[in-house]
Amino acid sequence: MGICLVQMHITKSKDVNLTNAMTLIRRAVHKYDPKLVVLPEYFNYFFDKQTVEEHAEYIPNGTTYTALMNIARELRIYLVGGSIIERDEKNKHMFYNTTMVFNPTGEMIAKYRKIHLTDMEMDYDFKLMESDVLKRGHTLTMFDMDGMKIGLGIGYDLCFAELATLYRKNGCDMLIYPVVYPARLGLMQWDHLNRARAIDNQLFVVGVSPARDITKEFTCFGHSMVVDGHGRILVRGGDLEDILYTELDFMEMDKYREQIKLFGHKRTDIYDTLTKY
Repeated sequence: MGICLVQMHITKSKDVNLTNAMTLIRRAVHKYDPKLVVLPEYFNYFFDKQTVEEHAEYIPNGTTYTALMNIARELRIYLVGGSIIERDEKNKHMFYNTTMVFNPTGEMIAKYRKIHLTDMEMDYDFKLMESDVLKRGHTLTMFDMDGMKIGLGIGYDLCFAELATLYRKNGCDMLIYPVVYPARLGLMQWDHLNRARAIDNQLFVVGVSPARDITKEFTCFGHSMVVDGHGRILVRGGDLEDILYTELDFMEMDKYREQIKLFGHKRTDIYDTLTKY
């Protein structure tokens, strides 16, 4: 199965970002013909708590929802739409960091609200407090793609091994994380987190970042990647805008799980990871 990661540059213009995303998606499909395309976190407008009211959208029927629906249907692809700020349909003053997934007919088949909000204040280069304006999601979200079950996370969710384990216990073959990761922290952690989630759970992990822009107060790390269950990096980008492509062998992954029955060897008589919702 072919997958494309769109590591795009994000500007201060929502219209420019949406246009660029559609251009890059088309370029990815025309060059590689993937089954699945993934965008980064906050791909349509970078998080700014001062402008959340202005840029939040309803799901469905918002501008970004419509654009993603139309291009998935036009190009006949599965599309993981990074993430956007969602305005709650019942309370217009309640907001979430939300991922949408579309199938090749343009139907939205999954919607995930970020469970672990990014509240970080580092002493060297950044402060980001999503909980000042956003609400947390409360449920795992999975979708089926031609018999493969895929779990969703966003950003800081990547740091929590328990979430990934719950997805594997629910039968997932791959985890997808659209992520905005700070540059200096990414240098220390990014590769290790993606590989750890993959190795611990014997599944594919996809981490998709925006391109780096050193003119912004928050500088993204970039280096989007796909890792297999052995911990091997199948493709890894640099820090500039790019389209990454690789192919995933799910049969090989099944074979590896048979060789090392990691989840069959867990001592659930001593410890366990449980879903509470």
